[in-house]
Amino acid sequence: MNRMTTQMGKCHQISIPGQQDEIRKGEPANIEISVEQRMGNKKMTMIRNLDQYGIDVKEFAKKLQQIAASSTAVDNIPGGKVPKQQVQVQGMQSKHVFQLLDSYRVPKKYITESNKFASKSKR
Repeated sequence: MNRMTTQMGKCHQISIPGQQDEIRKGEPANIEISVEQRMGNKKMTMIRNLDQYGIDVKEFAKKLQQIAASSTAVDNIPGGKVPKQQVQVQGMQSKHVFQLLDSYRVPKKYITESNKFASKSKR
């Protein structure tokens, strides 16, 4: 039995309330939260891979816009066979994104954050 289970491919199950459970191949993709610098000193927070967890991207963007009190946009990510979408929000809004993902009950181990602009202590 052990030999058979080591040769099996990995899979994961997504449970969305009100829908049938879905079994997918491979490891689940992490939700990526990254803060990027745009023109001048303006910063944008990008959120990717929400659709992997059954989260409606447009609804998420609308809720985030209300919580963060800033502008949001939904864009397509180029490349790949299946079109993917990302949410852009003005400013460094990762705190609000984590708060909203917590309301969707996404475990923190499936969220990856990359913030190059985190406040650093002065020496």
